[in-house]
Amino acid sequence: MKTTLLIFTLVLGTALTAQAKVVEREGTTTLSKSGSGTNVGGGNNGSEYLATWCRGQSSLLRNYKDRARLKLDNTGDYNIANKLLTDGIVQALNNSTNASETFLHKSLVRGLTISNYLGASLGGNPERKAMAANNILNSYYDFMLETVAKNLDLNGKIPYMSSSDADMDQRAAHFEENFVIYANTQLNWILGNLVKEVRMGDRVQVVPVGDARSVIKVALALSTGTASDLEESLWNYRFSCTISDLQMLNDSLKAYDQGNKEMFEDEKQALEYTTKELRRISRTLTLRESCQ
Repeated sequence: MKTTLLIFTLVLGTALTAQAKVVEREGTTTLSKSGSGTNVGGGNNGSEYLATWCRGQSSLLRNYKDRARLKLDNTGDYNIANKLLTDGIVQALNNSTNASETFLHKSLVRGLTISNYLGASLGGNPERKAMAANNILNSYYDFMLETVAKNLDLNGKIPYMSSSDADMDQRAAHFEENFVIYANTQLNWILGNLVKEVRMGDRVQVVPVGDARSVIKVALALSTGTASDLEESLWNYRFSCTISDLQMLNDSLKAYDQGNKEMFEDEKQALEYTTKELRRISRTLTLRESCQ
């Protein structure tokens, strides 16, 4: 019964999705949707394809990361390096036919959103802003390569998709463990890369890494993505309180980003509250029931 329920839930949770295609419009890289479907829960054939795709895109991303670093070493131009990092994400997305159910694909879409919010694909940014964007994008590349592609897709979800009845429960448990690590790391990535704490006298103040409004937009995109990942997971009933907390935070940030100052007076207050909430929420995100 347990195995049957897991199979049924997986099929529902990975229903056919529209394939994303990268396009550029008015200096901002975006996604358009086409109607091609995927080989969902595709048994050995589908999982073998997805494993090959993940490995291929990981190699591509590492190549673009190296190219961006070498270009920066040779020119000292962070804007050029950032354009290369954005191009790597775009190229990986353009190669993603029938791979939209992977977590790497989701992270690539979010990575493109991050690049757009940071203005990384436009060029012409002041050096300090371009340097901050470069550090953030390089760190997100590491997150995609290690936490997402290697640990979650290749060592979690894809082996579970190809599991037999005999080993399904064991692989499901391993997938769940890696999924929780991924979701927690995604939240902590926000805290570790978008803000920093500075001691001013007896007080510790939260300050943005780069432009404050851009940082808020990136934090909103990733916290919203984490809530969505948890809600669509096989174990969403365990994460119900974490999902609700994230959704409440996201609603508050979205309202502020749209000009509503009912809750936050300025970016400083918004970032301090977001940092505090994400720390609290990440502590509740474990393999156990999140509603304590």
